[in-house]
Amino acid sequence: MPSGSNTDPPDAPPPQERIDEYRQSDFAQTPSQSSDRRSLQDPPGPRMSGRDLARAYLRKRGERMVGKFALLRAENAKQAQKIDQLQRELAASEHILTERDRCIEKLRMEINLLGGVASGRWRERQELRSKLTETMVKQAVAQSEADQLRARLAANDKKMREMQKELHELAAALKASKQ
Repeated sequence: MPSGSNTDPPDAPPPQERIDEYRQSDFAQTPSQSSDRRSLQDPPGPRMSGRDLARAYLRKRGERMVGKFALLRAENAKQAQKIDQLQRELAASEHILTERDRCIEKLRMEINLLGGVASGRWRERQELRSKLTETMVKQAVAQSEADQLRARLAANDKKMREMQKELHELAAALKASKQ
């Protein structure tokens, strides 16, 4: 079994078989690098040695890694812009929330004030109701007394009419007795 270098393990396949194996492996057949695959598989001119093929592979792999790194850098820049935008939106949202909290606190204070005013008005209404009740009771008592006085007045009026009648009778009798 011939070996390609001194560092190959004793049971390793010969270098040409490893090169063919590489050409058929996933490394050599990435879908995004189809033109590179063709250039590695069908080199122009004489057939490349294993070392040249490895160098070409490493160069192409390095170029792909540089390209991927550039894409990642661009993606990171986009993400950084999105993060900045989100931080600005967050700051604006925090400002809005702070304003909302201030408004809520202001409304609570106004509600407390109105509650105090309403409480004072409720007390005033209660006092007015109690005064109205007292007035109605006094009015009922006065009405009752007025009814009693009217009844007395009616009784006194009746007595007075009777007395007037008697007085007229006495005056008529006195007149009749004088004649």
